[in-house]
Amino acid sequence: MTIEKKCSYNVLITDNVANTVEAACEDVEHGQIYIAGNVTITTMTKDTPTKVLGDTTNQLFSSSGLVGTDNRIQWVGSETRVFNFQVFASAHNPTDYISFKFNLYKNGTTLVTGSSVHSELLETDFFKEVSFSGLVELAKDDYLEVWVENIDNDNNATITDLGFTLLTV
Repeated sequence: MTIEKKCSYNVLITDNVANTVEAACEDVEHGQIYIAGNVTITTMTKDTPTKVLGDTTNQLFSSSGLVGTDNRIQWVGSETRVFNFQVFASAHNPTDYISFKFNLYKNGTTLVTGSSVHSELLETDFFKEVSFSGLVELAKDDYLEVWVENIDNDNNATITDLGFTLLTV
C-alpha cells in the first residue's frame, strides 16, 4: 500500500524569480470500520447513550496512525490532527416504535459537537438508515465510537449495519 502525503508549500520570490520551498509534509491517514448483517441487540434505556454493539471489521487502514477495533477508531499518532468523520448506520426495531439519536463519542464520555442525528423507527419490524459527518480533532490515544440513544422509551434496537470512516483534513 502506498502512503499518501499532504504537503504545504511556500513560494519565495527573490529578484522577480519564484522559488518553491517545501514547508511541511504529513502522511494522509485514513481508516474505516464496519458492522454488516449484525443481529446483536443494543439494549437501550431512555435518555441513556449506549455504545453500538456488534462484531466490527477493520478495513482500509493507511498506516499505523489509526487503529480500529470493537466499534472504535483510535488515533495513536504522535501529533494532534484534525479528521473528517463519516458515519452511516441502519437500525431495526423488532418490537415497537423508537425515537432515537446516533452520536459520535470521543474517549467514551464526550459527545463530539455536531455529531447527533435524530430518527424514528415508526412501527414494528421497521428499518431506518441514517448518516452524519463532520470534523473532529484527535490527540494521541484519543478514540471515537458510535453510540445510540433511545429518547422516547426503553425499547431496544438492532444496529444491523454500521460504517465509520476517518480521514485527515
